[in-house]
Amino acid sequence: MSYTKTNIRINGDFIFKDEDNNYYLSKISKLKKWKKMKDNKLNELNKCDITSELEKLKEHFNIQKNVNFLIDKNIHTKNKDKKTIHLKGGTSL
Repeated sequence: MSYTKTNIRINGDFIFKDEDNNYYLSKISKLKKWKKMKDNKLNELNKCDITSELEKLKEHFNIQKNVNFLIDKNIHTKNKDKKTIHLKGGTSL
């Protein structure tokens, strides 16, 4: 199966797709590294299928390309419902 790079990101990490239009999240966030990556090397990356999540985001925001979706969950984990809680404040002693 062959894969193709996209110009779509989620939380800064680039996404690639297969010939059946299934989308996978890479752990690559550096543009320079993404540009150097050859399409034939994408099959060596860990494949985190995010097709359904990405389709929902694209439909909701009506954006298909050149986008970085910032979301409040870690989609690299197997438990995709796990949310990140951001804490602010506190005092130093």
